Amino acid sequence: MSPVLNLRDSDSKFRQLIQSLCSTDEACEVKNDRGQTVAVLLPKERYASYQTYMRQKAENFAVFDRVAEAFKDVDELSAKIDQAVAERVQNGTTR
Repeated sequence: MSPVLNLRDSDSKFRQLIQSLCSTDEACEVKNDRGQTVAVLLPKERYASYQTYMRQKAENFAVFDRVAEAFKDVDELSAKIDQAVAERVQNGTTR
């Protein structure tokens, strides 16, 4: 579970920022003293959409894992076929 910050425990500037997120669909970047983005605040609806996207992405990539598992022996089999063909060509027997 993600950490939770209660608004009553924050300063007034942060509370104002959070309230502004309620009335807009824009994200807010939190930057450190060097200007590097260290966090992003999202409105609840955008965060929910992001979570849905990440779940769908995980499900989509799980398909690749299942396909890779189903074909895990193909590389070994392909190498054996290539070796057998090379041996036949080397021996002059192509049939």
